Parts: sequence; structure tokens; C-alpha cells
Amino acid sequence: MIYTPYAWLPLASAILLASIAVYAGYYRRLAACRPFRALMWLSSLFSLIFALNLVVAPLGLRVLLLHLIYIPGAFIAPAILIMVVEHTGHAAWITRRRLGALLIVPVVTVILTLTPPLYPLFRHSPQMIVDGSLSNVVFSRGPWYWIYYGYGTVLSICALAILTVSLLTHAQRRQEMLLLILGIIVPFLADILTTLRITPLPGYAWTPLLLACTGVIYGWALLRGQIFTVVPIARGAVMDHIEDLVIVLSTQGQIADFNSAAQVVCGIPPQAIGALVDVLPPAWADLLRCHDREPMGKSEVTVGLGEERHIYDLVVSTINDRRGRPVGHLFILHDVTERKRAEDALREANQSLQAQLAEIQQLQILLREQATHDVLTGLFNRRYMQEILDQSLAHAARERSPLSVMMIDIDHFKKLNDAYGHKAGDMMLQAMGALLRGQTRQMDTACRYGGEEFVVIMSTATLDMAMGRADELRQAFEEMRVEYDSHELQGTISAGVATFPKHGGDSDTLLRAADQALYMAKATGRNRVCAADTALGAASKLLTAP
Repeated sequence: MIYTPYAWLPLASAILLASIAVYAGYYRRLAACRPFRALMWLSSLFSLIFALNLVVAPLGLRVLLLHLIYIPGAFIAPAILIMVVEHTGHAAWITRRRLGALLIVPVVTVILTLTPPLYPLFRHSPQMIVDGSLSNVVFSRGPWYWIYYGYGTVLSICALAILTVSLLTHAQRRQEMLLLILGIIVPFLADILTTLRITPLPGYAWTPLLLACTGVIYGWALLRGQIFTVVPIARGAVMDHIEDLVIVLSTQGQIADFNSAAQVVCGIPPQAIGALVDVLPPAWADLLRCHDREPMGKSEVTVGLGEERHIYDLVVSTINDRRGRPVGHLFILHDVTERKRAEDALREANQSLQAQLAEIQQLQILLREQATHDVLTGLFNRRYMQEILDQSLAHAARERSPLSVMMIDIDHFKKLNDAYGHKAGDMMLQAMGALLRGQTRQMDTACRYGGEEFVVIMSTATLDMAMGRADELRQAFEEMRVEYDSHELQGTISAGVATFPKHGGDSDTLLRAADQALYMAKATGRNRVCAADTALGAASKLLTAP
């Protein structure tokens, strides 16, 4: 055992709270007396364990006591809520099922305090802090500690909210209201400061002493026979803990109330209660005046410019008295600036992504175009022509319809290149490509076969039809003039035509027959069209000649 004068305060608090709990037994028939006595006993046990922790020397024992302290401590917030509910005439709310749900977090907390392997979830890594005659143990806090603390805070706020509603619906004497406010707000604030470790003595909990103050206040009210007669305290505990801006205007446009967040953001002077909104900065004054004329509804408002610009979701509602008469307007502004900025950034990113996607799609189209088309002439390339020809032949075989292939070659193309250069040759190839695109049927497929050779696949075309189309192309090309570097270029073409199934049943045979016909057209003077029949006949004569 060690002696420290700091143990006397929590010890005296434990004795005082126990005495009040015993004395309250004489008033057990009064509303809320049972939860009040439970609150006093829990607070007394909490204070006693804390006092014992200060006077024992072994660190292990102190750690054990500081875990055991949460056995009563875990049930203090539920006791406060139950006491308020019963006192305000809502005892029917406390059913067995709801009571069981209310005690889940406290029970889990107790289990964690009694199970060393689970300490890291609640409080762990104890450290001794010595300050003169005071030595305290502080812990690192695990995730469940913040669940436990948040749960207790929520219950306290719920209790305060219930008292607020009761205050608005029942006339209360000011003295009793102040006593009840002090009875809850003092330990509530002390617990916040202790949790945040904002105390003059690190690790020393002032909550037991301030719980004794609560016991004295409520005990005095109990002696007067008026314990917990609905004294709302939500003004300090609820409004000032709301991050949203809360402003209340009377029907005359006077500032009736505001919370701390509104005071800081809107620049409301401390003495503004009862003043007109003109005391506010012009932007806020104009905003409140504008929406005070239409007091019901939701809207989005903007205040400030540039970097000081903020966007708020504004909710305006009417406050009525007990007779339903409007007495003021409640303004709640929720800052959505960061959300809007995030939405704008997301929108810009989405637009950028859409632009990139469109660019990718264009590139894909270009790649597909390049994969199937000849870049210079814009016609289909040889690889794609082979695929189309195989498909067209298969379709012609199924439908038992003709199909003709025209193979075209520009006459004396090498001489043209040698005389005028490759650029002139390219222009002649482009002119041929434009001619084929413009003068072939939609069902036909015009391709660049290679070099100055072109192939046209003509579905359903007989040999006579294909010969006629080939001669029309020959004449059109002969009449064409291409301007190049002050020169007027012109040329002729030769063409060979073969027809399925007469000249071949597959693509290779058909192309070979058309190529032979083209060779015959060139061999017999160029600038002409020959059919595969003519080429085959001429070849036969050459083979049978003596």
C-alpha cells in the first residue's frame, strides 16, 4: 500500500454516492428512483475502485483494478438513459427486448475487461506515470474502447434529447432546470476531458468527484420530492455538439439562438441574442432574410467567393408553440463544400475519361481500318480481300448464283514512276482507288491487290455483266486526268475477268484464271479487257501450235 492524498477525493465521492443511494431507498416509489439508485451505486463503485487503484503498489494489481473499474462504468450511461425515460413518463418504452439490446455493449465491455487475451481490443500496454506523490497508469486504447465511448456518448445525447422534448412541452421552474443541467453536463464534460486526456494530472480521473456532485444535486432534488421532473439540457449537450450550423430566428427576424459552429462560421457576436440579423456579416444577413420569407423547405445555398466560397444544404422549418402558432424559424446548414468539390473533381475526371475513351475508340477504329484497308488508296487490302472472296464464294455456292472477279493493272506504271517520280505514281494509284470506290456497286468489294494491281469481287455478276463493268472502268480511267506539278497525267488499264463456277470453284483457282486473263489483255496490246475464256483459248492455241 502507498499513501497519496489524491485518493481521498474519489474515496469521499464513493462514500457520498453510496449514502445517497441508501437514502434514495426511502423514496423507491417515486418515478425513476430505481434507475437513480442504480446510477448512484454504479458511480460509488466506480469511485471506490479508482481510489483503491491509487493506493496499491504492484503494477499488475493496479492494471487489474483499472480493468475492473469498467464493470460498473459500462452501465452508467444506460442507467442515465433509463432514469430519464422513466422520469419523463415513458417507462413503457423500456421493454425486456429493448433493455437487452441496450445492455449488449456494456456486457461485451465487461467480458473484454475480464479476458486478458482480449485486452488489445479494449485497453492495453499500460504505462506508469509518476508526478510527485501521484502515480497513475495510462493505457493505449483499442478499437472497442472507442465503440464503448461512442456508445456511452450516444446514450447521453439521447437522454438529453428526451429532456429537451419534455422541456418544450411542460413548464418547469428555472431553479430545478439548472440543477438537472448541472447534474448531467458536469460529469459529461469531465468524461470528455478525461477521455481526451486534457487534465492537469495525467491519468487522474476527475469523473468520480464530479459524479459525486451529480449525486448531491439529484439528492437535493430528491429531498424536495421533485427529482427528475423533466429538465432538458440539450442546449449545451446537443446543439453545441452539432457540427452543422444551427440558427433560430423569431418571427420578428431577431436572433433567438445559435450553436457554437454557427457562431464561429457566421461571425455571430456573443451578445447577438435578441438582435436583428443586421448584426451579422452581409452575406449571412442577406441569406437569412431571403429564406426567412419562405420558411419551409430545403435548398442549396452558396456563401462567399473564391477560396472562401462554401456550399451548404439549407433546411428551414417553422417552430410552433403548444397551440400550433409559429414562434420562429429554425435554420440548419450542412456544409457540403468538400462533397461538391469531390463531385466536381469526379465529374472532370469522368469527362477526361470519356474523352480518353473516345480517343481510344477512334484509335480502335483507325486500327481496324488499317488492318483491313490500304492506307494509300482507301480500298480494302489483300488480306481482307481473301477473306471476303472465300465468304462470297461459299455464299454463291449455297445460293447457286454466279460471282465474277476482275483483276486490273495500270499499264506502263513503272515508266510513269521513272518519268515523274513515285509521288506521281501514288497519285495515279489514288485516282484509281477513287474511281473504283465511286463506280462499283455497293455489294461489290474493291481491293488493292498489290503494287499497281487491283481486284474487284462482284457478287451475282455473270461473265457478260463483269466484262461490261470492266470496260466501263477502263474507259473512265482512260478519260481521267491527274494534275501533278504542272503536268497532266493520264494512263490506261488492262483487266482480266473470271467467273465462278465456270473458271474456278475456289478463290485460288478463280484468281489465277483472272490473272491469266489480265496477262492476255496486256500481251495483246494493253488498254483492254479479256475474259478467262479468251485467255484459256489463247493458251490452248499456243500449246497446240506446230
